[in-house]
Amino acid sequence: MSESNTPRPAVRQILGRLTGESIAALRSSGACRILQPSQHGGLALPVDEFVWAVCELATVNGSLGWLAAMHNAAAYEVSHLTPHAGRQVWDADPDALIAVAHQGSGHLTIGRLTGRWGSVVGSEECDWL
Repeated sequence: MSESNTPRPAVRQILGRLTGESIAALRSSGACRILQPSQHGGLALPVDEFVWAVCELATVNGSLGWLAAMHNAAAYEVSHLTPHAGRQVWDADPDALIAVAHQGSGHLTIGRLTGRWGSVVGSEECDWL
């Protein structure tokens, strides 16, 4: 990764605190399926319950709370795409984690995505980007 593509120090600090075990626990706990539609194995909870759950998780581990929030936000975005998109992401694995890229510059050519994004929180452990 070139110097201009390295994560900001705060993001690096968050990612540095996470371990494979903590990511596996986050994935298996259902904390990233709070806003995921129930027809795709999610909890489909109301937004106020999502906020409460993320705050509770963040009191135990701020990094995991942040990741849970970001993966849920991505799941929420996918849930508002076509029904086919939800099936494609979650039918094979209801625990699949998603990350979304905002404020980037990309180009998709025949299944290959290239471009620049300053940071995509959760991209290292996600199944779908």
